[in-house]
Amino acid sequence: MNDPSEISLLTSEDQFTFEEKVINNYYPYDETNWVIGNVEFSTTQTSIKDHGSQTKIRQFDFYLIGDQRSQKLWKEIIEPGDPLGLITEYDYYPNGNIKSILRSAPNANPPLLSRLSTLEYAPVYQSRFITKVTDPFGYFTKSTYNSVTGKLESNTDINALTVTYSSNLFATYYQSKSPDGTQNMKVLRLVNGQPEAPLNALFFSWEQMSGSSETYIYYDKLGRVLRIVTKGFDNTSIFVDQKYDQYGRLKKISDPYFSGDSPLYTEEKYNSTFPRVDYKIFPDQTQLWYTYNGLTTITTNEVGQTTMQKKNAIGLLDESTDANSQTVKFEYSYNSNDLILLW
Repeated sequence: MNDPSEISLLTSEDQFTFEEKVINNYYPYDETNWVIGNVEFSTTQTSIKDHGSQTKIRQFDFYLIGDQRSQKLWKEIIEPGDPLGLITEYDYYPNGNIKSILRSAPNANPPLLSRLSTLEYAPVYQSRFITKVTDPFGYFTKSTYNSVTGKLESNTDINALTVTYSSNLFATYYQSKSPDGTQNMKVLRLVNGQPEAPLNALFFSWEQMSGSSETYIYYDKLGRVLRIVTKGFDNTSIFVDQKYDQYGRLKKISDPYFSGDSPLYTEEKYNSTFPRVDYKIFPDQTQLWYTYNGLTTITTNEVGQTTMQKKNAIGLLDESTDANSQTVKFEYSYNSNDLILLW
């Protein structure tokens, strides 16, 4: 068999190196019972230059041969044996749908209670959709669906408050209604003589929420936004236009303006060699310049004030320096989810 036993990702440049390696260990193959490719342990090793490294282990247990749930995932154990380890256990209905999810932390200090959530599937939908979820405290939410399209039609929360949804088959119409009567409606239509449609507009969306003004968004045949129209307090139309260059890049975006006024644009000027902005020209003709040095971008305004942003090799912000030369540094955990600010 050729299941991957090791998967590596390496991103590197002079000042930053990010490496992630996933090592999988598999259960023995049992071709007679079609036990093939079940992962027993998965180890993720992540390291970031000057930020240390971390190893995360996950263990997977499956129901045994002979059980009606045979070879379905039974347990996922994150950090086996660790005080911070988490065990997630799954039980199933005879049709294979998940019946319950039990989460526990047996090695926690102080001890933590296990938490059980249950899921139910209504026969009216041939058990295709989750219709009731009960949390560990006994509170539950309910959902109903369109039996033909499978689209959500209502959701009732733990306070017995229901939000209803409706849409057509091709999702060109959508409406939601909250328990307090607030409604949100959105439709998609082809442009057909709309007086506010810009040149080359093919279709538009109309959207309005109770108590707010309506919004029209016009798109071209490539799905790019050409114009956004909102209504003011006196129902006067307010426009924002966008224009693109021959490569499909945003070239100009206007300040909001009223019908009959001449739009004022902020224009982006691109580098002739690289697909990046060299400078911006604002409606008052002031400019903002961009200078690039590897992963560092420096912006300079009309009076010579500069700011700097430096990103790491995976695109996360590493440093930010304002016009007063005050720098904020950013550090991330191994999975890039946790952020630490260093002033």
